[in-house]
Amino acid sequence: PQPSFRSESELNKSLDSTVPSSTINSLGQFTQRGLQPFEADDAKFFLALVPGARAPSGLPESVQYWKDWIESYDGSEYGRIGILYGPSGSGKTSLLRAGIVPYLAPDLLPISIECRKGESILQYSLQIGQQVGSKQLDLAVLLLKLRDDSAARNEHRKVVLLFDQFDNWAGSATTSQWAELAA
Repeated sequence: PQPSFRSESELNKSLDSTVPSSTINSLGQFTQRGLQPFEADDAKFFLALVPGARAPSGLPESVQYWKDWIESYDGSEYGRIGILYGPSGSGKTSLLRAGIVPYLAPDLLPISIECRKGESILQYSLQIGQQVGSKQLDLAVLLLKLRDDSAARNEHRKVVLLFDQFDNWAGSATTSQWAELAA
């Protein structure tokens, strides 16, 4: 059951107990994050901020759903795509970075790709390559290598590509950029 609060004061007290000490400065004042997303370092307290019922594991059901879906594996399921969709500023990036990725099984290799308006596919190849120690610039070749060569993915069972802010890129992508991505 979800807690109910009779006043703003009760809600604030409850939230105060979930604020990590790293966001409290030496004067005991809350340090504002602004619009910056929560990161993996925030994982321990972030789950307390996620509303909804809890799974038997103790994770919020929404986190458990994505964790189970990402970790499931059938050799015939290459190319599965999941989309986490919501309004700007609703916490999608925080949910991924602080809520889901830190709790994935250790035999998975999550790779985060920051998408920006106007970037080329080459930029995404570079981001992926930096995270796996590859200088391969052809995205298709790099992804095939990660899929087929366990040494390339450091013996991880599965690679999970997380395209963050993909809508920013997609909204401004040219026909040739879409063709390059599809290749």
